[in-house]
Amino acid sequence: MTDAQPHAHDQRREAVDYADGGNHVIEIPITVDTQGPDMKLDLQYANDGNKLTMLVTDNVALADVFIMNKSGTQMWAEQPEFTELSNGMYLVTIDVSGLGKEFVVICCDYAGNESYFEVNYDHRNAGDNLPEVDTSRLYGYRTFDDHIYSDHMYGWISMVKPTEGEYAALAVHTDDYLEYAAINAAEYVDGKIFAIDAVGNLVMMNPGLWDRTTLCNLGVNALDMTFDDSTDTMYVVVKSDDYAYLCTLDLLSGALTVLHDYGYYNYAPYAIADDDNGTIYAIGYQKSGIYTLNAANDYDMTEVGTVRAMPS
Repeated sequence: MTDAQPHAHDQRREAVDYADGGNHVIEIPITVDTQGPDMKLDLQYANDGNKLTMLVTDNVALADVFIMNKSGTQMWAEQPEFTELSNGMYLVTIDVSGLGKEFVVICCDYAGNESYFEVNYDHRNAGDNLPEVDTSRLYGYRTFDDHIYSDHMYGWISMVKPTEGEYAALAVHTDDYLEYAAINAAEYVDGKIFAIDAVGNLVMMNPGLWDRTTLCNLGVNALDMTFDDSTDTMYVVVKSDDYAYLCTLDLLSGALTVLHDYGYYNYAPYAIADDDNGTIYAIGYQKSGIYTLNAANDYDMTEVGTVRAMPS
């Protein structure tokens, strides 16, 4: 789609007579441009990177290209540099790794004309060429932070480890506000992300596409989950009627098996992570410390350190 507005393209000359009677003439070339750029898209997901290649044409000159979320509230990428193939034709390439399967490309020229193009990538025909996440980044799901009041955003984010004295730059990958229930817990398993949302749905996602396939409803809320690769076991801390339990979760059937009852949820582990050797590490809520959970002590919380932060 584009802003198909009527346009004119002409040159104008103006003569100015000064009061002193001199023969002064000023010629001002003016280009009247009300036509937005046009574009052809070629979206290719490959093992060496997920590239969006665009062939953009403009009747005068292309100025900038942006990628935004489909609701137009978050700018995800900008590409102000491109290759001019011929007069008015440009080749633009943007890495769209992790940006999902739906977004909007905006092309603008120097006259301020903008054209909007919606991209909805049908990943079902992609075979093995699905978008991959950047393994150098830490991914998470954002449900609340200092910016939530201004951008009303729930969704997937990522960050790199900051250097000393620098802030960890945040990348926003999805905007789920009012479109999906928030994700309470998620874990990467064999190329897929399994997650539990705020209404108890067990869902499966493709990393980088962030699409959701609902597998079943668990009937309980999740506080966190972790996967032990050494035993192929998914552990979940669930909350039901203000009580919390450590369970195993069968990803095929959705069946939960209780391993430990922690009583009132404020005294349960809130964040858990597995070391792939059978030991689960946890951070408590009111019991603010670092704990281990393992089968040898019936998965009770054994304190091994302290922490001065609230888990999330």
